[in-house]
Amino acid sequence: MKRLNFIYIFVLSLFFNLLFADNVTVHNMSYDPIFVATYYKKGINANIVGSAKKIPPQQKIEIERPSRKRSYDRELIFSLNEQDLKETLKGISFIKSSILNIGVIKGKIFYIAIKGEILKGYNYTEWKVIKPTLKLFSKPFEQILNQVRNIIYANPHNKEIAKVRISLDICQKEKDYIKKRQPIVKKAIEKFTGTSFDDNQTPIIALCCSGGGYRAMIATAGFARGLEKTSIIDSVSYMSGLSGSTWFMVPWLYSGETVANHNKKLKKIVEKDLKKTFIDPRIIAKQLVKKYIFNQPVSSVDIYGSILANKFFGDLTKSKRLNTNISDLIKNIENGQNIFPIFTAVLPGPPYYWFEFTPYEFGKTMDETFNPIWSLGRKFINGKSKDFAPEQSSGYVMGICSSAYAVPLKRIINELGREMPTKIKKFAKKYIKNWGKEDERISPAKLYNPTYGMNAEFGKMKTLTLIDAGLHFNLPFTPLLKPERKIDIIIVCDASSNANGPELRKAERWAREKGLKFPKIDYNVIKKNIINVFKDETDKDVPTIIYMSLVKNIKFNEQFDPVREAQRGFCNTSNFKYTPKQFELLSGLLEYNIIESKEIIKKEIISKIESKKIIAIELNE
Repeated sequence: MKRLNFIYIFVLSLFFNLLFADNVTVHNMSYDPIFVATYYKKGINANIVGSAKKIPPQQKIEIERPSRKRSYDRELIFSLNEQDLKETLKGISFIKSSILNIGVIKGKIFYIAIKGEILKGYNYTEWKVIKPTLKLFSKPFEQILNQVRNIIYANPHNKEIAKVRISLDICQKEKDYIKKRQPIVKKAIEKFTGTSFDDNQTPIIALCCSGGGYRAMIATAGFARGLEKTSIIDSVSYMSGLSGSTWFMVPWLYSGETVANHNKKLKKIVEKDLKKTFIDPRIIAKQLVKKYIFNQPVSSVDIYGSILANKFFGDLTKSKRLNTNISDLIKNIENGQNIFPIFTAVLPGPPYYWFEFTPYEFGKTMDETFNPIWSLGRKFINGKSKDFAPEQSSGYVMGICSSAYAVPLKRIINELGREMPTKIKKFAKKYIKNWGKEDERISPAKLYNPTYGMNAEFGKMKTLTLIDAGLHFNLPFTPLLKPERKIDIIIVCDASSNANGPELRKAERWAREKGLKFPKIDYNVIKKNIINVFKDETDKDVPTIIYMSLVKNIKFNEQFDPVREAQRGFCNTSNFKYTPKQFELLSGLLEYNIIESKEIIKKEIISKIESKKIIAIELNE
């Protein structure tokens, strides 16, 4: 009962604060008088509410926070010169202003201080929690700062300006990778299938691995081990992942080890609960200092990503775990010796926009703007980087790709609504809709937008908000369907909690909406077979999809039902601790299914080669 009362009070107080004007306190922490004014902001335009007010040095004042206005943000704009606070600020005059969001979620107490030679605003949490954390223990802070400076100085691109590449095509380095990978793939396929073919008839094969927390990570580990045991893995060129599958992919590819050796370590790692992972606060402070130095957005994903890196890079030193980068994977793939990874996230929708991280680039998958991965996190204006910030860590990228917890406010209300009277739930849902923030998410990751200032779709957005792509659909087909990659076969490991193909259905629907080639799927057979093949016999350019999901296989284990365990057992998405036996059951099932399906996979690879031979003959004629 006490819990219910708390929920009611929390929700009611939240929404009354959202709807009506109230007062906030603004502290001037500088030694100069500062002028402040509240504004309604939309895009890069802002209109003043009331008039500007003066805050004497080292003093504070109370000002009225305007009532919520649908589709507008409430901002505090401040300056040392009162004339800067014009009635209307548009375009460049708005962009150059010192701005601080004062929405209800940001609290009721704000601070303005001089950082370097500019004014900067802080909410209570930033001023009282983050800044003190950065100054942890005074001398240790200075040591941390020196370490960070060394990291920045050691950055091989610390004097290099990054530029946005404008092209729908994949980058030259990815093309070079495919060229080097091709002879390795050809040799592996010829050995696996017992057939021979010309170089230009070598099929490009990709793996597509779903999200689903530890379940997805461990399923992907077993899936990859099965491919390794059957030698199919050397026939593969690409591997795309989202959410939990990225937790397997990044550390495995970074290690350069075989799947078998990596899985031995992973089995020990997952014995300890992820939620109980401890990190030295000084190490986290070091991560925050890097962002602080370059004035980069900070969110819960910074801490979350640090936890993931500390967990899955356990064989590295404590400092190194949090300072590995996606670009570090280049050393283990550049000569074509390993699979080319693609990690995915989305800009929240609807509509959703898919972004990809590769060892070479970051960008919007179906767009024509990409920037070097080593510039991830830098400020950009008009297609060029404006600082020399080091690359965001691989832990942070894993955190972005798996930030399913950054859900919209309307979903929070729906979850709370299970224990809430219907009238209160309707009241809450109605007013967050009127408030215009029902789709606002709690503490998602934000990156500076590389296309800011460019004539591009998101050219007016200073930052990009990125979240777990599984919140759109849980299979990362998007980068694999990019026409420029010319992928022939996609082998899918769907570790979603529902094995009946709803995520595949969403992916198919999306592909058809975008006009991308995708075979027709028979959803009646998916839950019956451990492996299903879908292709288009009339159009050889349509990729063949070999689909595998969490389906019970009595040949492997009569008792183990992965669907049941995913819904209400140890394979549930919220479980972050697996015993060795549980690890062997889940990973072993996917490994066994690959081995059992080897001949089916072989048949489809041969079929694709034969179709390429026919096309070659037709072209010669």
